Amino acid sequence: MGSTRHDQSSCHTSCSLQSITIIKSVSMMPHHLSLWLALILSLVSCNGRQDRLDEADRLLRTANMRYNAGRYDDAVSYARRAFDEFFKLLGSDAGETIDCRGRLSEYLRLAGHLKEATEVSRTQVIICFRAYGERSLSLQTARLQLAACLRADKAYEEAEALCRKALKECVEDFGADGPDAMSARQALTVVLSESGRYSEAIKEGTILLELQRQRNMGDTWDSVLATRTNLAADYVNQGLLEIGEKELRSILEVRIKRDGPDHPDTLNVESWLGNCLRDQKRLDDSLPILRKVWEKSVQALGQNHPRTLKSCFDLATIEFLNGNKEEAIKLLRSTAELSRIHLGPQHSTTMAVQQALEMVQ
Repeated sequence: MGSTRHDQSSCHTSCSLQSITIIKSVSMMPHHLSLWLALILSLVSCNGRQDRLDEADRLLRTANMRYNAGRYDDAVSYARRAFDEFFKLLGSDAGETIDCRGRLSEYLRLAGHLKEATEVSRTQVIICFRAYGERSLSLQTARLQLAACLRADKAYEEAEALCRKALKECVEDFGADGPDAMSARQALTVVLSESGRYSEAIKEGTILLELQRQRNMGDTWDSVLATRTNLAADYVNQGLLEIGEKELRSILEVRIKRDGPDHPDTLNVESWLGNCLRDQKRLDDSLPILRKVWEKSVQALGQNHPRTLKSCFDLATIEFLNGNKEEAIKLLRSTAELSRIHLGPQHSTTMAVQQALEMVQ
């Protein structure tokens, strides 16, 4: 969102209308004085409006910083305040308001406020349809955001339908290898994977990877690495552990060379590798990997970041399987408390950790 967020012409129109009102209110004054006073007051009013738009912009940037730090509830708070300002000043259909509503929906979903996130996303779909039309990219983006909220709430059937509709229309309008069509296909693979349909997710992920390579995206591109990682994870979840391990080791080698051993994306691949080895009953190989991922996540992201909390949960699981029950309980208690504070009681990680803690105590 750039610095020229507001519409200068709408600002001038608003100021002109305010000038007329002010002129009427001072009509008893000498004519030249009333005009000068009206002009001064209208400029002050316009500057005040500009200040409020700048403040809304600052609030949204702050929300994004909180989001990047994994502080999702804080991101929601700032984004909500920014949205209220944009809505009051520019209206529901303005581009700035639509953009802010989309970000608010994402932050709400990540913070675990799924009911509100879904309601906001449904409104976004309606507004984008009204403002931009049936085949607009903004509408497709809104549909995919709604699908993400429904997926998080385990409403997989509706989420899948939205992804397939967005994918179909993007392919028809821009081609299967267009960026928006590939984003829709990526969203579809995630829905299929999280609903346990791993073979279908692998099929769609394989198509996506081939399309990316046809566009001359090399294996060091972020989007290609993300697709390969998701595919490897689906192989692991499908029980194709040797294939998954081989692919994860290949991706890890690229990540280390490109991003370094301590980068969060490198640690994410390493985490999947550790869990793959755990599923192969290779606990002695898995434990040091998952411990290293947790320790490096604390250093790189901080102990309260969602990825760090997930890595601590993974470490607690392998410690328990290795017979270290006391260490596992200690890690789970710490993770449960931090998740409650920083992710909220309704977040999926918080609930999963709490459930695991109740089972092992």
